[in-house]
Amino acid sequence: MHLRKYLLEIATKYDRHAPMSSLAQQLLRNAHTHLTGCTPAGIEIIGSGGKGSSTFTPWIGFFDPDETVSPEHGLYVVYLFAQDLRSVTLMINHGITRLQKKLKAEFSGNKEQEIRRRLSLSAETLRNRLSDPHIHRWDLSVDLASSGRRQRAYGAGCVVARRYDLSALPSEEELRSDLWDIIGVYQRCILIRQDLDAIGADPLGVDPEASPIEQHFNALDDFKPKDSTEYLSQIQGRELVKQRRHESLIAEYVPLAQHAGFNASNNHHPRDLLMWRDDSQWLVEAKVVYNGNGAKATREAIAQLLDYRYFFHPEPKKPRLVGLFTESVGQGYIGFLNSMDVATVWKSPDGWQGCELATRDGLVPQL
Repeated sequence: MHLRKYLLEIATKYDRHAPMSSLAQQLLRNAHTHLTGCTPAGIEIIGSGGKGSSTFTPWIGFFDPDETVSPEHGLYVVYLFAQDLRSVTLMINHGITRLQKKLKAEFSGNKEQEIRRRLSLSAETLRNRLSDPHIHRWDLSVDLASSGRRQRAYGAGCVVARRYDLSALPSEEELRSDLWDIIGVYQRCILIRQDLDAIGADPLGVDPEASPIEQHFNALDDFKPKDSTEYLSQIQGRELVKQRRHESLIAEYVPLAQHAGFNASNNHHPRDLLMWRDDSQWLVEAKVVYNGNGAKATREAIAQLLDYRYFFHPEPKKPRLVGLFTESVGQGYIGFLNSMDVATVWKSPDGWQGCELATRDGLVPQL
C-alpha cells in the first residue's frame, strides 16, 4: 500500500470507540506489512491504536533495531496522529515508559513535570549537536491537539518534526522523501546519543539497551591463519557479532529473492548469504550504510567478499559477488564495485534498485 493512502485510511477509519478488531486497528497492527517498501532496508515498523483499549492518538513507529525495537525507550521515528485526526506529525521522539519507571522509583517531586523537563533537555541537546543542514527543513516543536499527559511528554521529547494537514496531504513522492530524510537525521541522533552516553552525559540517564555501532571486542583479534585450512578451522568457531539492523536487512531481502526464483540460505557462517539459481551461485555481503557513509560500507563489503570467495570457494567456478546495502552508497562507489565485478543492490524511496550487473542477474526485487 502507498504511504499516502495508508495514512489517509487510518485518519478516515480510526474510531477510538470501535473495537480493537476494527479495520483501522488491523491496519495499524499490520503496518510492517503495508509500509516495508517505504523505508530504508532493515528498519522495523510497528503500528498501534492502543493496548486493550483504543488510544486517543494512534501511531506508526519506525525503529532502528540497533537502537530499540520498542517505543518504551530509546529514540525512534513516528507518525503520530492528532487526537482530532485532522493532522499527523512525523517526528523523532523518545520512548518514555522506562524513564517513567525510573523516576517512580528514584524521584520524589512532580514526576510528570520532571519527565517533560528531561525529555525537553535531551531533545535540545541532540538538536544542538546536529549540523544545520540536518535540521533546517524541520520544525522543532509539535502540536498534537491533546492535553493528555503522554501526549504532552511526546511534545517535550520531540527532536524534529513535520506536521501534515490530512485534508492537504502531500504527494506520495514528497511523503517518502520526508520519511527517508528524517530517518537519516534519526541515524545521526543515535550516534550522538551513544557518544553522550559513553561520557555519562545523556540527559535522560536511562540506558537505551542499544547495541553499539562499533564493538570494542572484535572476534577477529589475533586471527592470523597461516593457510586456508587453518582459516576454515578457526573462523567457523569464532562468533562474529552482527548488528540487529544487519540481520533485519537480510531478513527483508531473502523472501524477495526467493520469490524471484532464487534458493537462498544465510546458514553458512560467517558468510551473510548464499544464493543459487540454475547452475549459478551468488555470494552476498550485506552492509548497513551508517550515517550515510558509503565509503566505509563499500570498503568493508569488498574486503569480506574477496576474503570469503578466496577461502570458502576454491573451486574453479567461483560465485558471483553481490553487495547488498540498506541504501545507495553513491554512483561513484557503485561504479567502483562494478569495476570489480561486484553487483550492487540497495533500497531507495522508490523501492529496491540495482546496478546493471544486478539487474541482469535478476537480483533486484520487483514489488
